[in-house]
Amino acid sequence: GRLHAHSSSVAVDATVLSQLRMETSAAIVASASHQSAISPQLPGAGGVESVPEDVPVEVGASGEYFVFLQLQAMLPDFDAGCWVSALKAHYMPSSPANDRAYGCDFIYHDKHGSLCGVSGVTYFVECKSTTLSAPIPFRMSANEWQRAVTCHQSGGSEVYMLALVTATTTAPKIAKLLTDPLLMVAQGRASCSWSELIFSPPT
Repeated sequence: GRLHAHSSSVAVDATVLSQLRMETSAAIVASASHQSAISPQLPGAGGVESVPEDVPVEVGASGEYFVFLQLQAMLPDFDAGCWVSALKAHYMPSSPANDRAYGCDFIYHDKHGSLCGVSGVTYFVECKSTTLSAPIPFRMSANEWQRAVTCHQSGGSEVYMLALVTATTTAPKIAKLLTDPLLMVAQGRASCSWSELIFSPPT
């Protein structure tokens, strides 16, 4: 596949910045008031919507790079060190990273409260990309879900965010920014289920 380059001088979408601030503020308040009321267990099986096959590496990498450029332009101190995904190596081969331990693609420590006026909050951002023009159901790994659980239970000191990128290879756009997926599922604003497991036979 072919990687899609985005201009390093990408224009910041003011709507995205506004939504980013609104969502993060709401997430911090919600986390503080709901952290003990929602089960951290994975949702039950069955009823899963049709989900496309795994996103091609070049689409995932392009989507992450687009989000990186947007966040870098929006936030002070957001730099290459915040990009912790292994896909970072596709654009920055001299500084590869491994995302297996993080459950996200980006980690941003908001030292000065740039997002919502609360300093010291750490944001864990997971990018989900599609070549289509609208967001679609997507897979989350158990590691990503566990990171979302940890953030939900942090009392507002950590926020988990999903950045949904559409039209990744043509006219990329951050179509949605979703915070605290556990709370969204509990409130009925989103659904989540698993449809497969990995069985290891005896050797």
